[in-house]
Amino acid sequence: MYDSYTREEVEAAFKIYLLLQKKGELRRRDFIDLFEKYSSNPKVRDIFVSVFEPMAEAKMLESEDVLYLVPEPDSDYLSYSNEQLRELMRLDNNTELYCAYFVILCLLSEFFGADFLDEVVREYILVKDLERIVSASFESIEPRMDELEVDSGFNLRAAYEHWKSMEEYRELERMKASKTNRYSFILRVCTFLQSQGLVNLIQEREIYITRKTELIVRNFYAGKETKEKLLKLIGGRP
Repeated sequence: MYDSYTREEVEAAFKIYLLLQKKGELRRRDFIDLFEKYSSNPKVRDIFVSVFEPMAEAKMLESEDVLYLVPEPDSDYLSYSNEQLRELMRLDNNTELYCAYFVILCLLSEFFGADFLDEVVREYILVKDLERIVSASFESIEPRMDELEVDSGFNLRAAYEHWKSMEEYRELERMKASKTNRYSFILRVCTFLQSQGLVNLIQEREIYITRKTELIVRNFYAGKETKEKLLKLIGGRP
């Protein structure tokens, strides 16, 4: 697009990339000079988009005061492996990981409404309500699980069996949740999401999504075909 870049512009783009690779985000209040260079200098932005995004298999997402570097959905470079995710969420095997994926899909569907992924429709959700929604979603797709597994490559039946093997929510026992409790399973998933800046978990009761999550969903998962596949997977209506 441009015939040449100055050394200062190249250095600025490289510094932004290094910070984002290390931290995953760049906040205006912490790095105002670099933030302004990316926001106001088209050449710095062009270097980043044309060179560093393809190299990192990632995309820059912007809010008013934060820049995020987010892996492309099929990226092998900045994304976590199954083994890493199991370790971070303290899961024993891939069956538990598939169950965690299903919980995350249900969580997103509750925040983005019946049309899924178009707009945020609620401020927060209680962990106990999310548990009920996950159970209902599993039950609604149970008759079609074999078909959905073939279409998605997602081990739904094993995930469902694991979910059923865990204890249901009990108000008086909530704070004594164990690994075999559905409530504590959701907490482990949300604790990981919070560590990635994707949700805020308040007093182990309320889940709020972040601006980063909104940007990721709208940039990567808002297409009609993707939306319909995700809805079908959790028993929603396309």
